Amino acid sequence: MNIFKKNVGVYGSNSYIISNDDGDAIIIDVGGNADDLYAYMKEHNLNLKAILLTHGHFDHVLGVNALRKLTGAPSYISKDDYDMTQRTDFMLNDKMRNYIDEPINIDHTIDKEGPMKFGSIELNVIKTPGHTKGGLTYQIGDNLFVGDTIFFHSVGRSDLYGGDESELMDSVNKVLNLEGNYTIYPGHSMNTSSEEERANNPYVNAKRS
Repeated sequence: MNIFKKNVGVYGSNSYIISNDDGDAIIIDVGGNADDLYAYMKEHNLNLKAILLTHGHFDHVLGVNALRKLTGAPSYISKDDYDMTQRTDFMLNDKMRNYIDEPINIDHTIDKEGPMKFGSIELNVIKTPGHTKGGLTYQIGDNLFVGDTIFFHSVGRSDLYGGDESELMDSVNKVLNLEGNYTIYPGHSMNTSSEEERANNPYVNAKRS
């Protein structure tokens, strides 16, 4: 399995292209730069099977319509965040309204946890609300794509539309209590790991003390 990470969009969110040696691929979050992401897929002869979204904030979905048009790949988001993608006042603040003026095209909603398969790529969906109502984490092998739930030595905001601090901390602990050590791929900034965050994330330590 190969993981390609690209920093995209006006808020520097992370997009992840995950592919197998047979060329099957998925992408997790598309906050912009759809042309660049598509160029990478073309260069590496990848067949995009799905566009998966961790949550509905605009900096993670802004490039979905363009990439969907370029590739024909279907898009997926939590059922609980679908409304955010259809109303721009839910997915962004006043300063950002010039970046998007139309709903995001969503083909399928996800309403339960469990395994999913896209071509040869198998993953597990974990519900992680708190940053938004419908936050999702995608587990692929020993890798966790957590959106804005966990960051290096920090956690996501809960003061935006659909956020809930108690749910966020429950989700953080849910992810970090998964047995084993996972590589954590967040929605912004650098990667981290389960062991690193269990030991050094001050929010997690405060919650458990």
